[in-house]
Amino acid sequence: MDASLHFHFESVNLCYDSEVNRKSYQQFCGLACALDVLGERWTLLVVRELMFGPRRFVDLLDAMPGIGSNTLTTRLRALEEDGLIVRGTLPPPVTSAVYRLTPAGQALEPVIVELGRWGMSRFSDVDAEATFRPEWLLFGLKLAIGDDTADLPDCACQFLVDGSPILLRVRQGRVEVTQSSAENPDVTLQMDTATIKEIGLGGLSPLEAVGAGRISVAGRLELVGPLLERMGATLARA
Repeated sequence: MDASLHFHFESVNLCYDSEVNRKSYQQFCGLACALDVLGERWTLLVVRELMFGPRRFVDLLDAMPGIGSNTLTTRLRALEEDGLIVRGTLPPPVTSAVYRLTPAGQALEPVIVELGRWGMSRFSDVDAEATFRPEWLLFGLKLAIGDDTADLPDCACQFLVDGSPILLRVRQGRVEVTQSSAENPDVTLQMDTATIKEIGLGGLSPLEAVGAGRISVAGRLELVGPLLERMGATLARA
């Protein structure tokens, strides 16, 4: 074996962790320890899905095309063993088994949001035909709005992407994004996934989409400008 290649493998020093059936870097480094837990493919995307509330196994499987049931089972088991998620049951009459984040898992949210914001600069590397699901706007709104709501009044903004509801609420400076509907939202914005993808790829700004009729708006129109400007500014920084 080439000496330089041998050195590379020795320096990585991956060790097998039999408890959770994965490898560990075995380094006294915060990043390495985090990657021991979160570095497997699909793991962070499972956390992304659970950031917005409890999910059934079938919901998670449907939300991440390509993962496969065996891989999802393995990732969920590892996250449970690491104390980041817990299994529970929805209250009657549903009584379905669901997964939810623990406080330790919820603490990952700002890290994942910032990683997602950094990843937006790589959108140009994504194939235009890549998968996009309406519920991923949940995460997109987290990236766009963040915790700074100084220019946003208290409001309930209903997004409908190909009919799928996403609700953004601003209350006393706090932002809540959920996959739900409001009976009387202050403003409703309807669009399709093709428009969202074009905005994300930089070919169309949110305000241009409104002007072109790609996003239809109903309700308190004065709320739309600041919200869409924030979304546009986030994409421009990417």
